[in-house]
Amino acid sequence: MIMPAVILAIQDESDRTYMEWIFQTYHRLMYHYIMEVLHDSWQADDVMQESVVKLIHKIDVLRRLSESKRRNYIITTAKNTAISYLRRESIRKGIAYDDWAKDCIGTQSEEDPEALVLRQEEMEALQLIWDDLDERSRYLLSSRYILEQSFEEMARELGVTAGSARMLLTRAKRAALALIENHARSGRGGR
Repeated sequence: MIMPAVILAIQDESDRTYMEWIFQTYHRLMYHYIMEVLHDSWQADDVMQESVVKLIHKIDVLRRLSESKRRNYIITTAKNTAISYLRRESIRKGIAYDDWAKDCIGTQSEEDPEALVLRQEEMEALQLIWDDLDERSRYLLSSRYILEQSFEEMARELGVTAGSARMLLTRAKRAALALIENHARSGRGGR
């Protein structure tokens, strides 16, 4: 794949070199996960560009992450950007969110999008119930806590107000907590 012009336009040489390395290292992985959601190479190219722009805005975050966390962060960015693209398209076409969500591909446990949760204990508990969460909850939790999006950014992608995005996130956290508590009570809390 050709290096995106947006990377070549980065003024700071250190940041440009770093983003060139990120793109060369991860573009195939990103494309794979984007295609998993979109199944259309034309759309995937657009989403790849959009994902790269989002990553450029998070260069400082990417530099601080370990290799495995950086990989998960990049995968999550690519998938969430693809999901946001589908959401925008469904709104443009007049498809209800619930119908869209039923068709959307879920996050697989081996991708460990929750690997960026700060405390190891919480990460393991969240990992156990991640696949049991609905797509919207996974999207909200990963957008806020992995991609560190503001409520305004999340609201824009969901097509709701910032207050509604905050409430949706609260509901997603409650759903995750309830699942974690159910797993702990049923004795499935350990591996």
